[in-house]
Amino acid sequence: MTVAARVSPADLVAHLDTLRQSAPDCRLVAYCDLDTRLVLRHAAEPGVRQEVLDRLSQEAAEAFLLHRIARANLPPNCAPPLGEPEDIRLIDDRGVRLFLRLPEAPQDALILLCASSEGADQVQSVATGLLQTAPSETRMGRA
Repeated sequence: MTVAARVSPADLVAHLDTLRQSAPDCRLVAYCDLDTRLVLRHAAEPGVRQEVLDRLSQEAAEAFLLHRIARANLPPNCAPPLGEPEDIRLIDDRGVRLFLRLPEAPQDALILLCASSEGADQVQSVATGLLQTAPSETRMGRA
């Protein structure tokens, strides 16, 4: 899947679903507003309940907050370069929760649920590309 031009809000779900289908063990791809902790659009197979989406958006917001705190406390020579996409992986017996966001739009994030680290690896670069072209939640009217 390649994404070059800006994705319209109307096409976002189709792009999320294409991304989800590109890795065999990816069950969910969600576009999230971290400020409000709301999933704005998602594609999942099988379907997921709203409570799960709410919990995932809360987890993503908390993970990025902890990441920011940890980064601020690192010695300057150990800190990752500024301006690069942030990615956080939470791995447990249920699989991998991958959270991605860009420094230029820290309120927007992609949340991916994959069964394995390999599946998350397989979709991460394409997911980052989609996030770079996705409409900001501020332009989507928080739909």
